[in-house]
Amino acid sequence: RGRHVTCAMAERTLHAWEGCAGFRWKKARRTRKEGRVRGAKARALRSEKDGSDEREEKEGTSPKKMDELPSNGGGGVRWDGANLRWVKDSRVKKNVDAKAKPLSGSEYTVWPVVHTTLVQNKLQSVECDKADRTIRNGEAVMLDIRTKRAFDKGHVEGAISVPLFRPVEGRTKFDNLKRLAMAGFAMEATERDPDFVQKVLDKGIQKEDKLIVCCDIGGTLETIVRRPGRDREFADKDRAFGRESRSLKACFELQQAGFTNVLHLKDGYNMWLHLGYPVQL
Repeated sequence: RGRHVTCAMAERTLHAWEGCAGFRWKKARRTRKEGRVRGAKARALRSEKDGSDEREEKEGTSPKKMDELPSNGGGGVRWDGANLRWVKDSRVKKNVDAKAKPLSGSEYTVWPVVHTTLVQNKLQSVECDKADRTIRNGEAVMLDIRTKRAFDKGHVEGAISVPLFRPVEGRTKFDNLKRLAMAGFAMEATERDPDFVQKVLDKGIQKEDKLIVCCDIGGTLETIVRRPGRDREFADKDRAFGRESRSLKACFELQQAGFTNVLHLKDGYNMWLHLGYPVQL
């Protein structure tokens, strides 16, 4: 009986302690620390998945702080590490740098800045059928920015390959860790190619030429969801900044470098292949 009384008293003491501010402060501090650890891991994976090792060219203009974005309203942007995406959050007051430096690879422009810049520049996305007609008429060039390995497996007929990413070349511990992690998924560890724009120019492409940029998935700048067959549309909180992709980031790089006629292939090479348009294997 004495043990039961002792346990009951201990339980009431614990409940009282949990309700006090000190316990909540320690719990919140521990949660923030765990969140930072998870965020570091997420950034390492995001660098590989999203292709976020981006370098801004000197000829373009891009904001240096999030609060410089006209559509941002002075802040309210944060990285959601749990869901691997950028979200808008009015509770965030601290300014976020427009560029980030990953543990492996060169610094890159964060996606909200890329998205907002492309929207302001009115980047146009073209459907596969229109892209096919334009290319057949000799009015545009299809620029495939996927890796060389993906390009060799199959690509749009007549496309020019200039990969936005290259195999990791660094020898730091984080570079080696990235290689090891991706090898576990039977994937090649890649990083942003800082010479991407120059390699496009080396292919004989001029800054005035019409380019249709292609990757696997295409991505989108759209933040509105439209149901087929319905007039109603609504904002999707899961894509406050669209759906990021390597082709959209390549469009950003090209526009920043002074290319004036850049288009984006909607839904990417996967949709092109699915619809049966000409490919080379």
